[in-house]
Amino acid sequence: MQRHNSLISADMRILLHLLNYHGFISQFDVPIGLTKIGIAQKCCISYGYAPRILNKLMEDGYVQECYGRTKCSRKKQKYYVLTDDGIKYARELKKGLSNLSIILKLSNNTLKTMKLKNINPYLEKKKICFGITEMEIYSTLTKDCTLYIESLKNIRETLR
Repeated sequence: MQRHNSLISADMRILLHLLNYHGFISQFDVPIGLTKIGIAQKCCISYGYAPRILNKLMEDGYVQECYGRTKCSRKKQKYYVLTDDGIKYARELKKGLSNLSIILKLSNNTLKTMKLKNINPYLEKKKICFGITEMEIYSTLTKDCTLYIESLKNIRETLR
């Protein structure tokens, strides 16, 4: 997978991704999004890199490893969930990111400044991109707080 010069690091993306699964309790039929491969795919990181980040997050006390069956397999396998500290940190992170001012660079080289939380509704309203996930936005957002529409469309095509 292509390496991204993203403002939001891979470990932050994993925490934000796992926050979407907060409240999942059952040990049976675990969503694939909680496994290494699901996390790697959804967070736009390589499968080989995901375990290193997950291990670091476990050492920091933000993530815990569990064992159970996934929806697509009868075998038990490892999956990952946020700890209480991880939930708290991920919520703070998401809240801080939502009000971040972003420069949106459209295909016609027009620039528009808006808050991160308003980007997806704007893209859908203007019929620029449909069904873009937060994670796709997080993955393509550059360190200078610029979001290039072409990069967003490219990552969308890569993930399909």
